[in-house]
Amino acid sequence: MATQEQQMSIQDQKNALKESMKNHKNALKGSLKEQQAALEKSLKESTESAKEQASGFIAFLQRQLDRVVSPETRDQAYERMQEFAKERPFLFTFLVAQALTSVVPVALFAAFTSSVLVLSLGAAVLFSLFWLGVAVMVLVPTLFVTVTIGAVLFCWAVAIRFAYNTLPAILKNLFAGSREAAEDKYNNYSDVVNKAKKAIKDSANRNGTNGTYTNGATNGTHEG
Repeated sequence: MATQEQQMSIQDQKNALKESMKNHKNALKGSLKEQQAALEKSLKESTESAKEQASGFIAFLQRQLDRVVSPETRDQAYERMQEFAKERPFLFTFLVAQALTSVVPVALFAAFTSSVLVLSLGAAVLFSLFWLGVAVMVLVPTLFVTVTIGAVLFCWAVAIRFAYNTLPAILKNLFAGSREAAEDKYNNYSDVVNKAKKAIKDSANRNGTNGTYTNGATNGTHEG
C-alpha cells in the first residue's frame, strides 16, 4: 500500500510538473508572440519613418533641383537627349559609356579635392588661431605698458596745465606782497630819515647852525 501511495504521489508530482512546464511553455509562447508582434510593429514603424524621411529628403532634393534647374529646362534637355540618341545612336552610346566608366574616378577625384580643401581650411584656421593667440599674448602686455605711459603723460599734461594756470597768479601775489613789504619798509625808512633830518634841522636852528644832509649822513658848516 505504501509503495502504491508513493507511486501515486510521484505520478501526481510528475503530472503537476508537466502541467507547470506546459503552462510555462504556453506563457513563453505568448510572451514570444507578444515580443514578436511588438518587434514587427516597431520594425514597421521604423520602416515607415525611414520611408517618410527618405521621401522628405527626396522631395527636398527635388525642390533644390527645381530651384537650380527648372522642370521645363530639364524636360527640354531630356527631349534634346532623346533626339540626339535617335539621330546619332553610336555617338550617344559612346558618350554614355564614357560617362558611366568615368563617373567613379571623377567622383573619387571630387571627393579627394573636397577633403583636401576641407583639411587645408581646417589647418589654416588652426594655424591662424595659434598665431592669433601668440599675437594676443604679445599685445596684452604691450597695451598695458602703452596705457601706463599714456596715463603718465596725461597726468603730466594735467600737472603742467594746473601749474600754468596757478603759478603765475601765485608768483604775482608773492611778488606783489614782497613789493608792498619793500615799499612799506622804504616808506618807514623814509619817515625815519625825514624825522631824523627834521630833528637835526630843528637842533641846528636852535643852535644857529645850517646843515646839509644826505642819506642820513650830516655835513655841517658852522658860522660864528
